[in-house]
Amino acid sequence: MESIVEFSSRDDDEISTRKGKECSGQRQSTEICTGKGLGVQNSFKACKDRFGKCCANKDSSGGLDINNENLSREDCGYCFTKKCKG
Repeated sequence: MESIVEFSSRDDDEISTRKGKECSGQRQSTEICTGKGLGVQNSFKACKDRFGKCCANKDSSGGLDINNENLSREDCGYCFTKKCKG
C-alpha cells in the first residue's frame, strides 16, 4: 500500500507578512540593523570580514544587509552583527 504525503504551500498572506519584515535595500530610515555594533567601517567587505551582516548609521537606521552585490561598496558607516529588519 502506497502512502501519499501532501505538502502545503504558504498562503499569500504569510508570504507578504514575511516580506514586510525584510529591508528594501534602499537605506530607508525605518530599516534598522540588529545585533551588536562592531564599530565604524568604510567597506562592506571589511564589515563582513569582522563577521558583520549589516551596515547602517551609528543609531542602526538606514540598514542594508551585506550580500555579494554590495561587497565592493565603500559607504558602510557602522557595522552590525545581525541582519536588517524593516
